[in-house]
Amino acid sequence: MAFEKMRSALESNNREMWRQMNERKRLNAAFSHDLRTPLTVLEGHLGILQKYIPQRKLSDDDIMQIYAAMTGQIERLKGYTVSMSTLQRIEDVPINRKRVLAADFIDDLNDTAEIICESRKLSILNRVSDMNISIDSEIVMQVFENLLSNAVRYAKSSVLIQYEVTHGKFSIIVTDDGKGFDDTTLKSATNPFFTTEKKADSAGHLGFGLNICKILCERHNGGIRLSNAPQMGASVTASFGMTE
Repeated sequence: MAFEKMRSALESNNREMWRQMNERKRLNAAFSHDLRTPLTVLEGHLGILQKYIPQRKLSDDDIMQIYAAMTGQIERLKGYTVSMSTLQRIEDVPINRKRVLAADFIDDLNDTAEIICESRKLSILNRVSDMNISIDSEIVMQVFENLLSNAVRYAKSSVLIQYEVTHGKFSIIVTDDGKGFDDTTLKSATNPFFTTEKKADSAGHLGFGLNICKILCERHNGGIRLSNAPQMGASVTASFGMTE
C-alpha cells in the first residue's frame, strides 16, 4: 500500500515537472519570438543615424527624436525582460491600463510601422478622434508588431493599417496584399505552434505570433479576428477592451 502511494506520488510529481518544463519552453519561445521586432526597430533607427548624420541631412531635433524613440525601445526591452522572467505562463501576463492620448500613441505605432514596413508601401487610415484611450500600451505595441511582421512577410507590395474605437474597444486592423488565408489557416492560425511553413525556417517562424496575439488580446478584454479583405489579402483585426 505504501509502495503504491509512493509510486502514485512520483508519477504525479513527474507530470507536474513535465508540465512546468513545457510551459517554460513555451514562454521562452514566445520571449525569443517577440524580442526580434524591437531589435529590428532599433536597427532601423540606428541605420538612419549612420546614413544621414555624416551627410548632415538630419537636424538636431530629428536626431533627438530618433534618440528618444531608441531609448523608448530599450526601456521596452528592459521591462519585457523583467516581466517575462517572473511569469510562469503567458496567460498570466498582467494588464496595466493607463489613459493615453490616442493621437500620441498612434504616432508611436506609426513610427514603428515605418521601420518594419520599410520594404513595403505603407498606407494608414486613422478613424480615432482626438481622445484619451485606456490601454496597456506595451501589450498593444507587442501585438501590433507581431501583426505587422506577419503582414510584411506575406505582402506582395503593400500593407494597410487602420485604427478605430468602437463598442469600448481600441482596434487595429492590419491588411496585406498577399494571397490571403486559406480555410485551414483561418480556422487554426491562432493555435500554438501552427505554421504554414513545411518546417521552421531560419528566421524562427515556429507559429507563436498569432497565438501570442490571441492570448494578449483576450487578457486585455478584447480578441483577434482573421479574414480575407476584398481585393487585397489577409486581414487581422486585434481589439483591446478599454475597461476591466
